[in-house]
Amino acid sequence: SLNRRANRLAHRLRALGVGPDVVVAVRMQRSVDLVVAILATLKAGGAWLPIDPDFPAARAQFMRDDAAAPVLLTQRTLVEGLDAGDVTVLCLDDESATGGDGTDHNPSLLARPDHLAYVIYTSGSTGRPKGVMVSHAAICNHMHWMLSAFGFDAGDRILLKTGISADASVWELLAPLLCGGQLVLADEGIPRDPALLARQVVRDRITVMQAVPSLLRALVEEHGFTGAPSLRQMFCGGEALAPDLVRSFLASSTARLHNLYGPTEAAIDATWWTCSRDDDEIPIGRPIANMRAHVLDACMQPVPVGVAGELYLGGTGLARAYLGRPELTAERFVADPFSSDPGARLYRTGDRVRRRADGSLLFLQRTDHQIKLRGF
Repeated sequence: SLNRRANRLAHRLRALGVGPDVVVAVRMQRSVDLVVAILATLKAGGAWLPIDPDFPAARAQFMRDDAAAPVLLTQRTLVEGLDAGDVTVLCLDDESATGGDGTDHNPSLLARPDHLAYVIYTSGSTGRPKGVMVSHAAICNHMHWMLSAFGFDAGDRILLKTGISADASVWELLAPLLCGGQLVLADEGIPRDPALLARQVVRDRITVMQAVPSLLRALVEEHGFTGAPSLRQMFCGGEALAPDLVRSFLASSTARLHNLYGPTEAAIDATWWTCSRDDDEIPIGRPIANMRAHVLDACMQPVPVGVAGELYLGGTGLARAYLGRPELTAERFVADPFSSDPGARLYRTGDRVRRRADGSLLFLQRTDHQIKLRGF
């Protein structure tokens, strides 16, 4: 079974020195091998570094080298183009990688809440890509909130379609494994073809999925997607969600539509909002469980309701730091003046927002010159 394969690989990773805060690079296509690789890394006590197989070789090499990953889990077709150096390369489509000595029981637990669960690199739009270090406590907080808030259960069929180097793929992969539902892998080419995606949602009776708003708009216009009877939860994020798109989707589907917001530095999502046909503007909502949101001025003082300010995030979901970037970590993760907890921090998002009278947050614009195109 998948779990036995993951256990055997975990024992092999342990023998290679993988344990708490040791990063394992994972570069492979969306497949069962990908699930085995991530589960095995977690079982060994390490942290996974997802490297999208579509990334140029230079970026993939940079991420692996920058994270000093001693092991690379991949597939034979993806080995070419990377300089292995002194890194141990295991190809999971080779039976010997997960064969081992037949030890298929669960390894003993080594990782604690403060140890790393994964490292995900930012796009590098403001310079050199940064490795964001996310702890078990942060991702567990997110997953507990998500399963509780949206009632995922064994009857759900959740689609893994997001590229593995984006943090949104983390909940797509973990949610069905945690709730006992079915993890459905998106067909090849799906992320770039709304027509293919619409057909798979109907064919595989998907109940839960997510899409950036620009993709959701294309889906709504697909005749094959309209009224997909199985769909009950649709999640959006990555860019502003327009009221007309919300009305179009809700008019054609019985599914609930949720707007999620969160930088990679806040373990996927920090705030959320369930949309309604009556919304004349779509807020990013209120903080998820154990997260805090402050709207502050240039002197880090709270601004009144309705006044624009920069969004600062605090709470359990904050990343530990940027990998190997202490100066940048100190610049973006600042001491929390509103908390009495020792060492409490706030993350400066660089996003300009205002708080509405109902307490929800409305995204306005970036404080710098970044823009987003189709979620990128």
